[in-house]
Amino acid sequence: DGINFFRFPAVSDIEDTTQLVMQGIDCSLVNNLAGKYVAGYGTPFDLEDLKNQFGLDVNDVRYVRVIDAVGSINDLYASHDINGHKVNDPWPTPFASSGFDLDAVGVINGTSPNAIANIGDVDSKIYPNPAVAGQTIHIDIPTGSKVDVFNISGQLITELLSTNNGQLTTKLPEGIYFLNIETASSHFNAKLVVE
Repeated sequence: DGINFFRFPAVSDIEDTTQLVMQGIDCSLVNNLAGKYVAGYGTPFDLEDLKNQFGLDVNDVRYVRVIDAVGSINDLYASHDINGHKVNDPWPTPFASSGFDLDAVGVINGTSPNAIANIGDVDSKIYPNPAVAGQTIHIDIPTGSKVDVFNISGQLITELLSTNNGQLTTKLPEGIYFLNIETASSHFNAKLVVE
């Protein structure tokens, strides 16, 4: 729902007494940690690993949050797996944020139990975009639609309900926002920049 998140059970069974430095690892010893493979190969995450989490419907996942795991075994910065083992990465970053490079997120074998319809070009429905701080922003969507506006940290800023012939207006301070828009027959996300 964009507020409550559930962590995959990450496991790193790589020894954690000596820091690895620029060397290969046995990927079979790592599970549910992105970047376990060399560049160019994706890391699969299976929602079946989360199917018994109270409060989570694995058939209706709409948001993904990536948390940076620092690959240093230094006690000051180390990230730990579900079993308390330190995550030992062959390209360590001995500081608070390792700055993991994420290239893309994709869905394989996804299902759509609630069949989401396409309502057309999203960019033409939000204007101006980018907008100027304090400027009225227009969102053209069907009457009865709902728009949740999140800031770049994922915090819900405002909820808007379309009751005025399908047009919503709002004013936002400078920042980058993500809009979660739900109509009676569709669901989509959009990015809004306010300068």
